[in-house]
Amino acid sequence: PTDFKNNLYQVLFPTPSNDGNWAAFKKAYQTNSDTLVVVDTRFANKVVLEEGNVQNFSFTHKNKLFYKKGQELLFFDPKTRAKTKWAGVSKNQYLEDDGVMIVLQQNDQNTRLLILDEQGQEIEKIDHALSYKVIDRDVFAVTQKGGNYQAWSYSKKRKHLLFENPQKITFILESGAGLLFTEAGGKAGYSKLAYFSYKDQRVIRLSDRADIEFKTITTKFIGDSGKVFVQGATDKVDAGKKTVDIWYGGAKDLKTKFYDQNFQLTNLIWDVADNSVERLADKRLTNYFYTGSKQYVYALNAFENEDYVSNKTYPLYKYDISQKKYDFLGDLGENTIADISGDYLLSGVPGQWKLFDIRNNNVTQLPKSLGRSYRGFFSKKSDAIVFEELDGIVVYDIKTGQTEQIAISRGSIAELMNFKTFFIDGEFRLTSLIVDLDKPLIVRSINPVDYTYSLSIVAQKKVKLIADAIPHRISNVKWNASFSHLLYASEGLNAPPSLNIYGRSNREIYSSNLQDSIAREMKYELYTYTNSKGKALNGVLIYPFSYQKGKKYPMIVNIYENQSKLRNQFLLDGFAGSTDAFNIRYYLKRGYMVFLPDIVYDDRGTGFSALDCVE
Repeated sequence: PTDFKNNLYQVLFPTPSNDGNWAAFKKAYQTNSDTLVVVDTRFANKVVLEEGNVQNFSFTHKNKLFYKKGQELLFFDPKTRAKTKWAGVSKNQYLEDDGVMIVLQQNDQNTRLLILDEQGQEIEKIDHALSYKVIDRDVFAVTQKGGNYQAWSYSKKRKHLLFENPQKITFILESGAGLLFTEAGGKAGYSKLAYFSYKDQRVIRLSDRADIEFKTITTKFIGDSGKVFVQGATDKVDAGKKTVDIWYGGAKDLKTKFYDQNFQLTNLIWDVADNSVERLADKRLTNYFYTGSKQYVYALNAFENEDYVSNKTYPLYKYDISQKKYDFLGDLGENTIADISGDYLLSGVPGQWKLFDIRNNNVTQLPKSLGRSYRGFFSKKSDAIVFEELDGIVVYDIKTGQTEQIAISRGSIAELMNFKTFFIDGEFRLTSLIVDLDKPLIVRSINPVDYTYSLSIVAQKKVKLIADAIPHRISNVKWNASFSHLLYASEGLNAPPSLNIYGRSNREIYSSNLQDSIAREMKYELYTYTNSKGKALNGVLIYPFSYQKGKKYPMIVNIYENQSKLRNQFLLDGFAGSTDAFNIRYYLKRGYMVFLPDIVYDDRGTGFSALDCVE
């Protein structure tokens, strides 16, 4: 039906050019988000390019735009509107630090890797390329010519042939003192691990010492020790046995019943210098992970404290690679963040943070006042932790143990918007969240009572307020490369998404969904009430489009978690509304009122506490 077609869109992935004169973003409909729009930021709603079927896009330092459309890569000059095209492109990636575009292009005669400069000019090529991978600022390519495979690198503006290989190179993993890569295994879909030493100019194969093939594999160099932490799925020896499986109610590891029983997780320390292998398989421990330490690998028991009710903790050990021994560190909480040096772990349990100092084998209980924060972020230098708090952010000095509060927006919860995330272990939600305190921080603040939004920049501990307690949701915040211009989107229930730029001033540069006149006239009210325990709750009542005062209307009440915040979000069409499979617009058009009340959970359990809010 036409009522459920997705004609309305969100504004996603806004990206400013380096000079701030241009902005690109994607129109995100319910079923696709492949329409690229480029606007001139010096004017309102001045679109200079709009194209569909676009996968990715990147501004260069010279304020030109690369974007991939289907199997074409296009180079676009927004000033002149001129375009250059490359056909047959399967993959591309822009290296911002070096200002080059990497392109894997195929034609009838050849598949080649192209290196393009800021002006779209070809500066290097590698013929017969099968694949490539970018590691830090270096590019590695695998080629095939005749019966042999070759590994190439493009580094410091030059290409180098690293080595030739008789076996098929299936994947480049990472680079350090050498190059880690995989070769095709004996069974389809399996890989063998190998290493090319830059110093010795030779290939070393793990299979020469241990006959192991991996279904999946991840690797990490352990500092500059010449050792590698290897983790991967391998075949279970007894996977073919069929026996009756008994599940005991008191068992702590019931979730393993849902694992693929044909595979097991294998953890190794591989010393490539002498091609020796150490298996990590202590019976007390179930999981190993590595965060960047030059000396330690971490290990824990995922099930020892499992009771299927409370917040879990995990007995945490560090394994000294050189001493080959385990030391117990303490109990790790479910919310754990690592720094990038591998020296610290920040672990959270409700109301309390603990800092594990791995090198000094020390655990510090952080001040109780920091327990209100759900997220902590390590500084890039690993000398501080930034916590999001009510009223602002708090910087904790790891060396001195001192805290410094930076007030931002009173009564609002601060959220950092520009940080880097490095995933370590998905099962335990273990990540590295890193902020660069030498660069301006973007902080979004949300008032938990009225859901007003503020946006601030924090630089050298000084706060610059950009948007102050506005009734619209702020999202998709992005700096340009020189930190001179900031893009952000804002939206409300009756305010379609707009794109705004902050530079010398704060201006709206694009208004979306101009054809949607209904949204801008939509009426809603906020009602406040309490549950039986006096907890303040809100509900949003949305009026039908044809509302007439004094007339009775049917009302739909949709109950699901906290919905009063939806007054800050634009109502899309189709089935991409604010609540799943409930097209609010459809019912508003047909004369229904829609009420979206809050429910909260407490110690009575989800069912009883939710019912209490409803009643």
